[in-house]
Amino acid sequence: MTLSEFDRRCRGYLRRTAQRDRPLRLIATMLHNAHRGPKDPALLPEQLLPLYGDPLPEPPPPPLTEEEVEAEFARTKSLDADLN
Repeated sequence: MTLSEFDRRCRGYLRRTAQRDRPLRLIATMLHNAHRGPKDPALLPEQLLPLYGDPLPEPPPPPLTEEEVEAEFARTKSLDADLN
């Protein structure tokens, strides 16, 4: 068996197991969302149990620099000055 055949078999196995586990993921998500707290957000099936073949989540935005934080504080302070 060549390496490409082995890779193809591995990807097929992962795809089949992901397809088999999709109903389980849906039931688990419904149960989780049914018993969540009043202020907890509802989860999507992909968030609760990611499976092979799901799109990757978007990376979080980069953190703000100190200058950007200070600029934002100055902007909100100028908005609050109108309230006084």
